[in-house]
Amino acid sequence: MGAFALGTVLAWTSPTGTELEAKLGNTDWAWVGSLMALGAAVAVIPIGYLIDKIGRKYTMLALVLPFTGGWAFIAWADDSVSAQATLVM
Repeated sequence: MGAFALGTVLAWTSPTGTELEAKLGNTDWAWVGSLMALGAAVAVIPIGYLIDKIGRKYTMLALVLPFTGGWAFIAWADDSVSAQATLVM
């Protein structure tokens, strides 16, 4: 399930690019595409700490709610500020 989740996060910008780039603009769309990588870079340290403290299984279970919430915000975002804010989450 984790591999599917990672694949969707990495690949969702490709099929939606032309439609959303027209709506958001080139600069905002570039931010949408890059914030996932920035978020992953920031999350490495706290996730490593959680894995040591509570284990892999419970860390993955704890990340289900923020991950699902992030996708819900992306699905219902009305403007570029909403879309960018959800990717930080």
